[in-house]
Amino acid sequence: MSNTLMVSLMLFFFGACAHVAPYGTNYTGKIQDGIYTSPNNTFQVQIPTLYGGKIVDKQLGVRSFRVSMTDDFCRLFAVTEINPDWEKVSFEKLVDDIGKLYEKAYGEEGNATVVEQKKIPTAFGEGVYVRRSYSAGGPCTVLTFADGKRRESKPPAESATINVQSGQHVYVIETMIVGSPDGQGGPGLISGSLDEQMSSFFKGFKILK
Repeated sequence: MSNTLMVSLMLFFFGACAHVAPYGTNYTGKIQDGIYTSPNNTFQVQIPTLYGGKIVDKQLGVRSFRVSMTDDFCRLFAVTEINPDWEKVSFEKLVDDIGKLYEKAYGEEGNATVVEQKKIPTAFGEGVYVRRSYSAGGPCTVLTFADGKRRESKPPAESATINVQSGQHVYVIETMIVGSPDGQGGPGLISGSLDEQMSSFFKGFKILK
């Protein structure tokens, strides 16, 4: 089968799946015209093109809310809204704490490496950009069989986060892909490097109040 035909069939299949049940049912936010709005109307974000995509949002305790968007090509796009206790934490300390939580959440301890961390200008003021590499932390499960046994594992992945503060809230905008951060070695139907996909996702993010 030619690569062109295979790509066409995959596009048809994933497109059909998305048409039948777009994004699943595990979210309480509002989706309209390709834009997700949080349940409390504090932020919205443009939904990226997802192949077999799922959207899940969830209140994480009293002070945090998260929406994550994943697809069949093992990509993750997410926004986390945090209402910190500013008497106990600074923005800089919070960024470090968030990083440690992410590194623990995406796989086994010690499999994450901070590749780059820097302050950047954003439309919401100064933000903090962090890029991480995970030896086994992709947002999907890879199945392999050896000696008649089934084995589940997480693929290597690269992530980028932008942390911004607006009023009393902190927002963490995140993108994760499998393969190389320059886009080589990742899903064949997905174009754009990690930073290009993050930039596009971040541009579609808006704080409403």
